Amino acid sequence: MNSISFADCRGGLERLMEEFAAAYSDETPIHHQRLSGLPDQPFSKQVWEDFRIANQRRFETHKKNEWELLVPHPNGLICSRFTGVGDQVRLDLFHKLANTGIAFLREASLGAEPYWTFEPQIADMIELPPTSDTYLSWLELLHLTAKECRTLFLHVDVGNWNHKANPYESVEQVAGAMSEPTPFGIGAFPLYPIVEDLQHDVFRSSVEAIKVWIGATEVVRVGKWPVRPPVFVASLDKEEPERSAMISPSHEVAVAEETVEESSPPDPTKLVIDEESRMVSYGGISEPWDNLKPYKILKSLNKHIKHGAEISDLRLEAWENNSTISDESIERQVCNLRDELKEKGYKGITIPKKPVGGKYKLILTDPQNSE
Repeated sequence: MNSISFADCRGGLERLMEEFAAAYSDETPIHHQRLSGLPDQPFSKQVWEDFRIANQRRFETHKKNEWELLVPHPNGLICSRFTGVGDQVRLDLFHKLANTGIAFLREASLGAEPYWTFEPQIADMIELPPTSDTYLSWLELLHLTAKECRTLFLHVDVGNWNHKANPYESVEQVAGAMSEPTPFGIGAFPLYPIVEDLQHDVFRSSVEAIKVWIGATEVVRVGKWPVRPPVFVASLDKEEPERSAMISPSHEVAVAEETVEESSPPDPTKLVIDEESRMVSYGGISEPWDNLKPYKILKSLNKHIKHGAEISDLRLEAWENNSTISDESIERQVCNLRDELKEKGYKGITIPKKPVGGKYKLILTDPQNSE
């Protein structure tokens, strides 16, 4: 196979990004979770079924148009969990686009030009012979990019399913909790699987990941970034510095870039949530949130800010789909969230007291004009 030119590499990624964007649907999103266990407890499809049986009361019965698909990874240690609504035709479309993306990156990695870079683990992954599971490599790349280069529209929540970890809890304590028997006396291991929850639809996340790789200017960074994303394709803008300098900046330049980013205050017109520190920034106020439940509800409302969050959305995202949580309990916790926002001094954030059209809405207004 002949390697492609630099111009074709960047242009191809941009075209693929457009295809992912055209395929994105806010009405029928497809979400992805990466499930794994402890090193000595590989997470297989059977383990997931055992886990569901042991924790069946925590799982809400799917609605008629909702679906779930579990796909074990070839290494036998990890499972991908897809959830969506409607039929699964759009998942087939994602497979096709993701396979195209991996094939494209594989061909690009063979090039000798120094204008794009791949982390070694990415190079090893994309150079494997294509199989029916090749699209899983694209998802691994999305998760890696989301963890290393978090943006407002590309990030993952990493934790343990149904395990409310204390912020100061050690890895050993979490591992111990994962190995405890269930309250029902059924041993399903791991009891609390490790979950990497991709926070946006797989099509939308793919669009944002490609923007990160090509250094798009509209990407809104959150937290610290490495010098380069796991995949990086330099700009073709002739007015920018030489490509070699862009690919391998000096240590001083890299430090200077990080310093500027860290010292820049959050945009006061956007609600920004840093999931590592649980820092919530809006209207010039940045506060860490120790009260986990209001924080999770706020994060869910912010995720659905465009159309509003249904009760089922809040139950899924703030209570890990715990079917025992009543609508009244959720309403009380939303009320607690309003109190928390007021107590912390945020202005310009409104949550109507009653759901509008069956949905809770997060309304952001100019904090300068708020009482």
